[in-house]
Amino acid sequence: MGYLRKWAAAAAILMASCFACMGDEETGVVLKPDGHASLEAGQIVRGYNNKIVGDIQNVFTQKIILGFGLEAILSPQTHFTGDVEVKAFNEFPRIADLGATRRYYYYFYLTQAELTHAIKFGDNITMNAGGGYFPYKI
Repeated sequence: MGYLRKWAAAAAILMASCFACMGDEETGVVLKPDGHASLEAGQIVRGYNNKIVGDIQNVFTQKIILGFGLEAILSPQTHFTGDVEVKAFNEFPRIADLGATRRYYYYFYLTQAELTHAIKFGDNITMNAGGGYFPYKI
């Protein structure tokens, strides 16, 4: 699993380096970077976990999600969209009683990598064909 994190980190660095060049007017390629960040924090005052730790009292939790994305308009008909996220969170439930010390985990993962191409049939009919890894919603 470690090699997947290295590849995801390399992809994030590659996408971040693409942010520096915001497109090339000579070739017609346009790059549109985007990103998002979220923080979830709270305290579990009282609870129970019957699988690992039993009683849970006054446990602080937090989770940070950072996302970096890039949309590349390669031509008027061809678009590429790629997104990478990193999720950082502390160990919960706490397995080892280490006082104030808690483990922090980092996971890099790909959320979208999609290439689409618009195929025109006459003046009024267009079909978009795409492939890659992308979220599906009903």
